[in-house]
Amino acid sequence: MSPSKLSSKSRAFSRLIPAAFIALTLTACAPDAWKYNPNISAFYNRVLQHCGEMALGPVSVQMLVNQDANYATGPIFLDMLSDYDSGKLSTPAFVSAVSSAARIPEDAPVIRCITAQKNAP
Repeated sequence: MSPSKLSSKSRAFSRLIPAAFIALTLTACAPDAWKYNPNISAFYNRVLQHCGEMALGPVSVQMLVNQDANYATGPIFLDMLSDYDSGKLSTPAFVSAVSSAARIPEDAPVIRCITAQKNAP
């Protein structure tokens, strides 16, 4: 095979990889991830209002909710908040997950603050 044909195939393959990655990433999202949910927005707002300035590991809750921090952790935290508020994640499971991820005690004030917002008016 000539080098020009190989490089042409290589170029085509290199263009295919990002497209495949984007498609795979979008299909891996939860089916309801794109739906607006006013209840979760209210929960996020309560968490921001009452717990936003509190540290959750090396960053504040506000930075994670607003995704101002490391982009790899913000969406994960939002997914956990959404799953917790919707009931997909129980309080003990949420507390354990956040505690493990942030490497803080399960009874940390920030975790207690977040869990208190779940059923708050």
